[in-house]
Order: sequence, then structure tokens, then C-alpha cells
Amino acid sequence: MAEPFQKDAPRQEVLSAAAEAEWARLRQQLELASGFWLGFLFTTSPAAVHVFEHRIELLLKVRARRMQAFKPRTPEELGSVLTVLLEKGPSDSGCVWVQAVFADPPGTPPAPGPWTLAWDDFLLRLNERREFLRRHFRGGLVLAAHPSVKPRARDAAPDLWSVRAIVVEPPATAAPEIRSTAEPDQETSRAAATPETFPDPEMALAEARRRASRMPENPGSVASALFRAVEGFLAQGATERAVEAAREAVQILRDAPVGGSPDLAEALVWLSKAEAAHGDPAAAADHLERALELSAGREDKAVSEWLDLAGNLARDRGDFGAATEYYTRALDLDRRLLERHGETREAVRYLSVSLENVGSVRLSAGDLAGAGAAYEESLTLRRHLLGRYGETPQALRDISVGLERLGDLRRQSGDIAGATSAFEESLALRRGLLDRYDETPQALRDLSISLNKVGGVRRQSGDVAGATAAFEESLTLARRRLDRHGETPEALRDLSVSLGNVGDVRRQSGDVAGATAAFEEALALHRRLLDHYGETFQALRDLSISLERVGDVRSQSGDVAGATAAFEESLALRRRLLDRYGETPQAFRDLSIGLSNVGDMRRQSDDVTGATAAYEESLALSRRLLDRYGETPEALRNLSVNLDRIGHIRRRFGDTSGATAAYDEALAVDRHRLERYGETPEALRDLAISLSKVADARRKSGDAAGAVAAEEERKNLRQRLHERYGEPLET
Repeated sequence: MAEPFQKDAPRQEVLSAAAEAEWARLRQQLELASGFWLGFLFTTSPAAVHVFEHRIELLLKVRARRMQAFKPRTPEELGSVLTVLLEKGPSDSGCVWVQAVFADPPGTPPAPGPWTLAWDDFLLRLNERREFLRRHFRGGLVLAAHPSVKPRARDAAPDLWSVRAIVVEPPATAAPEIRSTAEPDQETSRAAATPETFPDPEMALAEARRRASRMPENPGSVASALFRAVEGFLAQGATERAVEAAREAVQILRDAPVGGSPDLAEALVWLSKAEAAHGDPAAAADHLERALELSAGREDKAVSEWLDLAGNLARDRGDFGAATEYYTRALDLDRRLLERHGETREAVRYLSVSLENVGSVRLSAGDLAGAGAAYEESLTLRRHLLGRYGETPQALRDISVGLERLGDLRRQSGDIAGATSAFEESLALRRGLLDRYDETPQALRDLSISLNKVGGVRRQSGDVAGATAAFEESLTLARRRLDRHGETPEALRDLSVSLGNVGDVRRQSGDVAGATAAFEEALALHRRLLDHYGETFQALRDLSISLERVGDVRSQSGDVAGATAAFEESLALRRRLLDRYGETPQAFRDLSIGLSNVGDMRRQSDDVTGATAAYEESLALSRRLLDRYGETPEALRNLSVNLDRIGHIRRRFGDTSGATAAYDEALAVDRHRLERYGETPEALRDLAISLSKVADARRKSGDAAGAVAAEEERKNLRQRLHERYGEPLET
């Protein structure tokens, strides 16, 4: 049966610092509010509930008002409370308190338990009678429930939820915790596992107008309703209206006669979110920085979230130095909060997200060891949360994301087996989430991304059929998400990524027409994203990659002019990215590849001078990449490919010794890569190609024995590729 509160539990007045902060928020609401307002209290702590109830009662007494309390102890009694409230109406109360903080017993899922069903019905009927509440309640209505009710409240009573005045969540004190297997709190913006039920923005605006007319002396209350309007408009994609509502909130708080810095900081954050969505990242970054300046010296989870948002904006504009600074500040703050207040599920999760963000920017900067340390610690924390607090959609999704990040790192480090293991485990978790819980855009997207990751390592390992199956399934999911849940920039980009992957394996399998169709569709999507949603670092880079793929298939089809146009446009975008967003390993590598592609087209058009200039610049960039950021399999391969091209162009000019030197260096690089990072089909194939070039160069220079040795080794490698990976003996 459900776990009730102790009937005679003492009204312990000692709360933790975090719970006291939540009480201070509720007290302010009680003191400042006039007319009807709605509040939610979610906790697993009986002691905290008793303290809050007792303090509300005392606070109202000194103002000659009273609290009307209802404490149903069964699901049926909760329904009876609703009847009293809606049919008889409340007495002349300063606050109506409904307390039913019960968890359904373990073993109840997958079917909703009795308390879940009772709360669903209570909230649904309350939502239907919201106008009655507005007209007849003269004070607050506070619903005290178990945290598992929170996502149900957003679903069952979306209109009431959108105009809630306050949500307080005091953490558990030393009193026994009520344990539950129900869904966890999903509200945090840090990689939530299930979608938010968003406020009705029009209703929130109406509430803001009502508060402005009735409580002009309380600008914070008006602003809080405007914040919910912003949230609702953003969910609808109405970014211009979101900006307008956020600016109104900022103006109201700036004009407030006294104080207001914490509220103003929050308003600036909402304005930043709206401006970023509306395509003005510079204004978004400026307003977020001002919010952080107003919050100087403040240390709480809100500031940590704002630092993450600032890091995201910096990363999106390609400023990895600033992103690293913001993410590191958030990480340091999360560690301090955990040490200061002790372990809670939310605190540990926030720390894991900050570690993941720090790992991502370290990886972007080429710091593989630093990224690995951050990712490993983050994943360890997430597995700890799963073991300690039980299985929830959010906990499972967080682990899947952590495994994906670790897989990316391992793949970039050349550990294909380790990357495959991480990606496959992540994929299994995401299939389980989609099968066990309702289909959502996020669940579809997560599974689609996992399939792309698995497809990538399968392709790299020579399993073209397995890669094709994964990529095609990912593409199907991306189209399904777009069809069922509507068009967003993210959904369009995800579709374009899946199309690119499908095009790659079709091309590898010899289906040039199928590859061309996929690449051209992806290119059209990238141009559309750039036109409709404005320039960002990611949008420009995506377009450059899409142009590169289109150039490849045009070249393969013999369309030299079309391929040249695509490659030249891609190269121009990459120069622009490097100039605008600064030097990163990715920027160097992208530009180097772009130059090689343009060099190939110039060579085919007999522009040997132009080809040589492009190849020489590309080689210089690949050497600079290795010198500045260290070895990775990708960086070594880039150097080897560039050396091969230089060798070819030198030989064409008659510089036999120069060509031989370039081919020999490329061969040494390929051997080193294979020895250091292990065998993959790509590594064996590249080494075989280098041996073929070296054999040819030795033959032309009169070194017959050296040529025979290189050719024999090449044949052995081709035999190995055939036996292990099913490749034909000659390609």
C-alpha cells in the first residue's frame, strides 16, 4: 500500500539551507499576492511538508487570516476534496492547502497506480473549472504532492500549470524519504528525457495583464507570468512574440522602484533565449552576460544553468575559448554546490552535465585526454544515479548520451572497438526507451542519432551492409519525426545528416544515382536552413560539408564543372569560418580538405599551377594541425593524403626525387597510424595505396628490388582486406 505520513509526526522547524530558500520564496508569494493564485509543492520529505504547512498557518494568523487544510489519506478521499472545493467553494481563507504526498508502491508500473490516477483526475477536473477558481477563491491554492505528480500536473492541467504563481521543491531533510518508482522531475533544461508540457502563452499574457492591474506594486509577479508567456511562445516557434514578451518583462523590472536584481537577471535570461531562437545570437550573448553580471556572487543551480547557456552560445558562434570558460565556471560551481549541500539526484546530474559540456569543448580543441577524463567522470556519475535512485527515463537517457559522447571520443582516438561498444550500448538503451515509454520527438531523435553513430563505426570497420541498415533506419525515423511532429530547424538538420550518411554508403556501394539524390536533397535542406534561420557556425559548416559531398558525386559522374563549383563554394565557406570564428583543429582540417578537393578539380582541368598551390597550402595546414594539436588518426590520415597529392603533382612536373620523398613520407605516416591506433579497413586500404605509389616511384627511379618489395606487401594487404572484410582483391 501507499506510504502515508506519520500521523503524529513532529513539526520539526529545522530545514536545510536549500529548503529554507524555498520557504523564503513561498513566504514572499503569500505576503505579496492578492486574489487567487496557484502554487505547487513537490517533495519526498514529510518533515518539510509539516514545517511549510505550520509556517503558512502562523503567517496567516498574524494577518487575521486562516488556512483551510485538506489532508486526504486515500485516493478516494482526494476525489472528495475536489468535490468540496468545486461544489461548496472555499471558506474565506488566505490559503487552501491540499496535502497528499503519497507515492504509489513499487511494482505498480507500467499501469498507473491509484494515487497517480487520483491526482490525474483531480488535476484534470481542476483545470476544467479554472474560471471557477479565479472567480471564487480569494487567496492561494497550494497543492502539496509527491514529485512523481509534477509531470502529471503539466499534462493533466496545462492551462493551470501555465499560470502557476510558484513551484517550491524543498529537498528531503533528515526525515525518512518517501520512495517512488514514478517518473522523476523532468523540468530541468539540462538534457531532460521527456518533453515539457508548455504554458499557454495567451493565457499567461492575460494573467500578466490581470496582475499588472491588480498588483502594480508587485512587478516581480507580473514578470513571472510574462516569463511563462515567453516559454509558451518559444515552444510554438513564435519567436518574435517571445522577444516582445521578454522585453516587456525586462522593462517592468528595470522600472521597479527598488531592488529586483534577481528577477531582472531572470528576465534577461528569458530575453536571451528568445533572441537566440529569433536569430540574434549577438544580442542573446550580451543579455546573458548582463544577467550573469547581475548575479555576481550568487551561487545556485539557476546561475549554473545560465553559465551553460552562455557556453552554448559561445560554442555555436565558434568561440571555443569563451565556451570553455563558461562551462568550466559552471562545473566549478556545481562541485561547490554538491560539497556544500550534500548529494541529491539533481545536484549530481547537474555536475554530470557540466562535465559533459567541458569534455565536448576539450574534444573540439583537440584535448583528447582532458575530454576523456571529463566524459568518464560524467558517465560514472550517471551510472551511480541509476544504481542509487532507480531506473527512470531520464536516468536511462542520460547514460545513453554519456555513452555516445564516450564513443565519439574513442572513435576520434582510433579505438573503433571501444567506440562500437559504447554506441551499441547507447543504441540498446534508446530502443528500450522508445519501446517502454510513449513516442516523443526527443525519443525518435535520440534513436535516429544512435543509429547514425552505430552506422558510422560499422562503415569504418568495413561492415557496409550493417552501416547501410543503420543509416536507412535513421533516415526513416528522421522523416517520421518531421511528418508527425512538425518542422523545426533541428528536425530539418537531423534529416539532412541522415541523408548525408545514406548517400555515403550508397556511393560506397556503387549506387551513384542514389547517392546523388540523397546528397542533393540534403544540400537543399542546408540552404533552406541558412535562408530561413540565419547564419550560425553550425549552419555554415553543414552547408560546406554538403557541398563537398555533392562535389564528390558530380566529379564521379564526370561533371567537372559542377563539381568544381560545389568545391569552390565549400572552400569559400571554410575560409570564412576560419576568419570569423578562429582557429580550431576542426577548422584547420576542414580547410585542408577543401583545398585538396579544389586542387583535384584544378588538376583535372590541367591547371597544374593552381592545383599545386592548393595542395601546398593544404599540406601546410595538415602539418600545422599535427604540430599544434597533436596526433589523432584523423590528423595523420589528412597528412598522408596531402603528401600523396603533392607526390602526384611533383611527378607530373618531372620532379621524381621530390615525388618519391613525398610518397615515402606518406607511407611512413600510414605505417605509424596502423601501428599506433590498430587495424581498420580504412587504415589497411590507405597503407596499400601508399605502397602502390611507392612501388611505382621506385620502379621509375630504377630501384627494381624496392618496387617488388613494396608491391608484394601491397598484395598481402589486399588479400587481408579480402579475407577479413570481404573487399575484392583489386579495387
